[in-house]
Amino acid sequence: MTNNLMNLIIGKHTVAENLERAVASGRLIRHESGLFELPVAQPAGPDPWLRRGCAPKHLVCVFLNKFLFECAYARSAAPYGCRDCYKVKVIPRTLRELNALWQISKRIDCRAKCGVAVDEYYSQDLYAGFFYTLGLTQAREIYHIVRREVDEDPKLGPGVSMLIKRGCTRIEVFCGPSDKYQYKPELPALEDLLKSRFIGAGLPESNQASARQATLLGWIASAFRIGDETYLDFTGGRPLYPRTVTYAVSSRPEE
Repeated sequence: MTNNLMNLIIGKHTVAENLERAVASGRLIRHESGLFELPVAQPAGPDPWLRRGCAPKHLVCVFLNKFLFECAYARSAAPYGCRDCYKVKVIPRTLRELNALWQISKRIDCRAKCGVAVDEYYSQDLYAGFFYTLGLTQAREIYHIVRREVDEDPKLGPGVSMLIKRGCTRIEVFCGPSDKYQYKPELPALEDLLKSRFIGAGLPESNQASARQATLLGWIASAFRIGDETYLDFTGGRPLYPRTVTYAVSSRPEE
């Protein structure tokens, strides 16, 4: 049974072959015991997201996204374990709105994250907030709760866009529209097997308080870079850097 599952073809190769390729490329570590582990990622800078309920950095998402989708499935199939993942996405337009959304997230009983999305490879948004739910029915319920809070907040309001999406955008980019996902019948048993062979690592540990402070400072720096002047709300009105001196243009030179 085990061999049959590992020989299941996902994409152009079997799961076993996909894992071999991931090990050979250094994206995955295989121990002598046969267990797999992700190499500990070294972040290039502070985490751009503030999170409630560990969303989505908890072990389940690391296993499904980083191990299954990236390595075992070679970006060729959506994991069965992600089938019920739906998100309510809010799209703030300024740092002021992003911070207001973060405050709202603290009042709602739902895993959430808020942050700067401008450097996200598959995003066209400057900022974003996500509320994580299980199933479309729950997503619709949370949508209405968040919509009401956003509409009534003086720093947000009805003009802020919201939507419901399924799973991770990266999976949809590689696997097509999320409403067309199909799951091979062997996937539940395969994912149970692979979970028993996965060591939950791959994310660096950090001091929560200092990491959160670094994220907030990163938000301010990102807002400055994209010309969002509402960052001044969080610096006491002081520009992050001195304004560049500019000069008056003289009369047009004679031709």
